[in-house]
Amino acid sequence: MNEFSWALLKGLIPYFIVLLVVGIIGVILARLKYLAKTKINQKIASIKTDGGICPQCGGKLIMRNGKYGSFIGCSNFPKCRYTQK
Repeated sequence: MNEFSWALLKGLIPYFIVLLVVGIIGVILARLKYLAKTKINQKIASIKTDGGICPQCGGKLIMRNGKYGSFIGCSNFPKCRYTQK
């Protein structure tokens, strides 16, 4: 009986390793997503606190939604085409 249990456990080790690796990858991806979101929020907060002045024309920087997602652009568009990601 003892040998049967040990053989069964030896057969399950690869499955445990796969579950462990998948779990670690999930944690890493969740952390990267959190860090990216935090960085975007910090950038938005810094623009709100420093006044968000366009370095090209002196206009106000505002959040805009474009075809490829949100970005920060000058309020004097189309005269000024300054943007930040």
